[in-house]
Amino acid sequence: TADEAAILDAFGAAQADDYRRLDERLGTLAGGPAPAALGAAGCWVAQAFGMHGLALRVSLTPPAAVLYAAGQALVL
Repeated sequence: TADEAAILDAFGAAQADDYRRLDERLGTLAGGPAPAALGAAGCWVAQAFGMHGLALRVSLTPPAAVLYAAGQALVL
């Protein structure tokens, strides 16, 4: 769904240190300006993914998102 793609894109943005895109995606999901704590939580989750070898690469044209884990790609 579009919401699932936005969530994955938010985590991908956090992993890429693209905080503008992270705020945009979280704002879309929240239906308005997202609280700062939500952005911080998204960054923590993205860091946890990274520490376990999971990297999100999100296409510029949603909803295509790709999760790379252990060298394999799962297209969502």
